Amino acid sequence: MDTLKRKANGVNKVFNIYTEEEAESEGLPYLHWKEAKEGDYAATDDGYVGLCIGRKDYTDKNGRTNILLCTLCGYFGIVCNSN
Repeated sequence: MDTLKRKANGVNKVFNIYTEEEAESEGLPYLHWKEAKEGDYAATDDGYVGLCIGRKDYTDKNGRTNILLCTLCGYFGIVCNSN
């Protein structure tokens, strides 16, 4: 387990980062990062697990549904559908 210092909701906090094996042995349920909601543990594509600290679903000016996801690894934009 490693730790990362990040600002979440305007407050500096220390978060734990696990490998998938460590998360499973700790009994932490996690989802793929594209499916995670705020407060869920999310697995990265390279095998690490950390807390999802923010998610915003919105519709852009072209009518596409999008997600802005904030994990301990950074921000990710996901286009869910296109019209």
